Amino acid sequence: MQSIVKVLLGLNRVEDADELLRKGTDYLNRWLDEIPSPGERQLLALKFAGFNQLTVDRHIQAASQLSDEAAIQAKLKEAWETAEKGKNTCLSWLLYTLTNEAASSNFEEAQQFLSPETAIVYWHLSPAALTTFVLKPGESAPVLIAQPSTGDRPASLQQLLKLEAWMKEWDSQYSDYRRKGKEQRDADHPWRREMAQRLFERQAELGNLKEILNIEAIEQYLNGVDRLILIPHRDLHRFPLHALFDSRWVVSYLPSVRVGLTLQGRKPKSFSQLFSIENPQSSQAPNMRLALLESQVISQYFQNVRSLQEANATHEHVIRALAENHTILHFSGHGSHHFENPRKSALLLAGTESLTLEEICHQDLTTYDLVSLSACETALTNNQSITTEYVGLVSGFLSQGAAQVLSTLWVVKSAVSAVIMIEFYRARRSGKSDAIVLTETIRWFRSLEQPKFEQWCQDCLKDLATLPPKRQSELKRMFEIHIGWQWDTIREDVQHPYAWAAFILSGGFFP
Repeated sequence: MQSIVKVLLGLNRVEDADELLRKGTDYLNRWLDEIPSPGERQLLALKFAGFNQLTVDRHIQAASQLSDEAAIQAKLKEAWETAEKGKNTCLSWLLYTLTNEAASSNFEEAQQFLSPETAIVYWHLSPAALTTFVLKPGESAPVLIAQPSTGDRPASLQQLLKLEAWMKEWDSQYSDYRRKGKEQRDADHPWRREMAQRLFERQAELGNLKEILNIEAIEQYLNGVDRLILIPHRDLHRFPLHALFDSRWVVSYLPSVRVGLTLQGRKPKSFSQLFSIENPQSSQAPNMRLALLESQVISQYFQNVRSLQEANATHEHVIRALAENHTILHFSGHGSHHFENPRKSALLLAGTESLTLEEICHQDLTTYDLVSLSACETALTNNQSITTEYVGLVSGFLSQGAAQVLSTLWVVKSAVSAVIMIEFYRARRSGKSDAIVLTETIRWFRSLEQPKFEQWCQDCLKDLATLPPKRQSELKRMFEIHIGWQWDTIREDVQHPYAWAAFILSGGFFP
């Protein structure tokens, strides 16, 4: 039935698709009610999440057949609210409960959430279409970004097919890149070498992601705003969407508007207590000595620090420290994503232990202004397509009250990651919002030249002056070897999106 609805929508037979969608949804709901096992009920509901996604397409097509502006706006609001409800239902199922009900948001609540200088770009992927909404303050309905159409197929279906072909090529190259050992992952690998072309330059054979998502058309609706909140859907969570937009906008991400509303009103704490988990010695992943150096340099920017290093970063110690009401959590280590059961995704700790997403979702993290996951690959690491909603560690921390999460989409070279993370924390002392600080840090990194870099290294070494002499000497030596002497390694990535596009901020303090 789901496949037939997809065909009917492709043929623009909206009424027939509408009737079959109603019948299919009714049948699915009765089927779910008859299944006694909550786990089996959840798996079935997630398997057929496409019914909800196709309902969004049906509302969009119905709006295209109307002539009355008020009726069109009402139908577009209904389409967006259906997309938002589906998002939050999947997040609820995957993160905390097995219930079919989840808190959602209507368009009026989304308007109250937006400040005058902020807009939301909201994507929705179904089995039959890619839809893009823009939500701006003061508007009476979402803006639907029209897609150029060629041939007989609906424009949104053409766009989806182009995106799927692009993702298949990206995933194939990235999987090959990750399979190679650390020593073999060089800049000449096609995934890294051709990244700029695949993302936003025009030489890509399959088109680039900026063209496929029609970013230029989206930007035309962003006059008067200087901050963007990006809300991806399904596979789009895995890609650096912020890198496709003009750099004049400050960008942050959210899993859904409902998550943003939950965080709304949070103000940064007037004090900072750092909880630093530094290079856990996991038996499941290689040692990261430079991550330990990065964490120890960052610790100098805080007066109150609780650190767990290497073998001491055990599950018991981490759980106990998380409950101590710190305001910043900095984790420098490895993470893993579990595709089949997202709640088993984890931060790797000492030995064979880990902190799973399921355990994170049992913590009260409302005191945390920022969780930063450094050198931790939190995106998917295989080429399986996401059919419902991407749920990872970032969603887990936000769902439990952490205001913001700084993470990486892929593993960046250690020296580059250390430079960006250290400068981010140095710049936080200005008191600007973390979204602005990250934007300015990336601009700073992309403008680096050798004299500027060498001066920065000297400034960082001066920051260590408060340490005891022996410890200060030891850290300075490590810094010079692993960062200060690495300009030739860092220089080749200064302008490359492989380095700077990997860093994203989710959540955020909203004015």
